[in-house]
Amino acid sequence: AVKLSSVESSYLDGIVDNELGNSNCSTFGEVEGKVCFWIETIENHDVFASYPYDMNIPYDIWMMERLVLTQIYFGTTMASSYPDWANSSNHCEWNGVTCEFSENRVTGLDLSNLGLNGSYPEPIYKLSKLTTLNTSGNYLTGSVPNSVCAMDTTITGDQSNCPAGCCA
Repeated sequence: AVKLSSVESSYLDGIVDNELGNSNCSTFGEVEGKVCFWIETIENHDVFASYPYDMNIPYDIWMMERLVLTQIYFGTTMASSYPDWANSSNHCEWNGVTCEFSENRVTGLDLSNLGLNGSYPEPIYKLSKLTTLNTSGNYLTGSVPNSVCAMDTTITGDQSNCPAGCCA
């Protein structure tokens, strides 16, 4: 593993470029720009604070999942309502996030009753190990994406967000 030593790490730039199609944060709109700057700031990732890094973490997948979670954070009112939710700790420790710890992969996401506004978080489909998702008790617009409905995931949500047969 190469030690990440600068605030603008080429590794973190590569994660953003791979997931968002560009690593120049100033070219994005408000939400994606905030996600880009947050992911590219090494201080937002305690896992890289001490070297050598924990080799039990699949970093590319872990960072992609972290990026998806920050898309939810900045794409809804979560950033203003729960400013400490996305923090520098392992996102597997964030409130409502459940992980399978041997692989550090997100398996559950409980965003219930947070009163969130914003678009239904479409990038959730990238959380490929997700088995439970609860978005009930929010004011999200749009529907659970078909790509998420097709996953082997138990989805609980407000009926306004659930296409027929998608949510439990």
